[in-house]
Amino acid sequence: MSKRNTAGFTIIELLIVAAIIGLLSAVVLQSLNTARQRSRNATRLSQIDQINKAMELSATGGANKLPYSGNQWSCLGLSSGTCWGGIGWYIPLNTAVSTNIAGGVIPRDPSISTGSPGDYYVYHSSYPAITTGNCTATLCPAGAYLSWVVENSTNCGRGKHWQNVSTGSQCVLRVGDQVTTL
Repeated sequence: MSKRNTAGFTIIELLIVAAIIGLLSAVVLQSLNTARQRSRNATRLSQIDQINKAMELSATGGANKLPYSGNQWSCLGLSSGTCWGGIGWYIPLNTAVSTNIAGGVIPRDPSISTGSPGDYYVYHSSYPAITTGNCTATLCPAGAYLSWVVENSTNCGRGKHWQNVSTGSQCVLRVGDQVTTL
């Protein structure tokens, strides 16, 4: 009588291995998503610094004045009224930034491009003092501001946390403390 060789895996063993692989891949994917969010937030902070410097450079071009946003929030980099603000203010605002930024292209948020308010970097040339979030009238006095949203974080870099929004935190950075607006 010959002995039968049963070299194989049982269904239970295969299910256990599949469950372990599924658990490990879920952990890896979550870590990857967190790393992607951090990368996008770092990109945002770098781009806000570029835009801020471009605006301040435009102000030092002789008039010592920042671009005017029509006394409202205006999206940077857009040529139509798909965001806050009137169409008429986009051209001088975008020109002031794009002529002083590397490559002449105004950066956009690294993950969102639907055209809804909050999806672009926005600018206001004469916003009143902000007194919510980490801002007080002393820390965020009336003036020109850039605003953006960081994902699942309150780290606003040089900016200040203004308010919580559904995707993270809205941040503000006062532009040109030493210059005025048009």
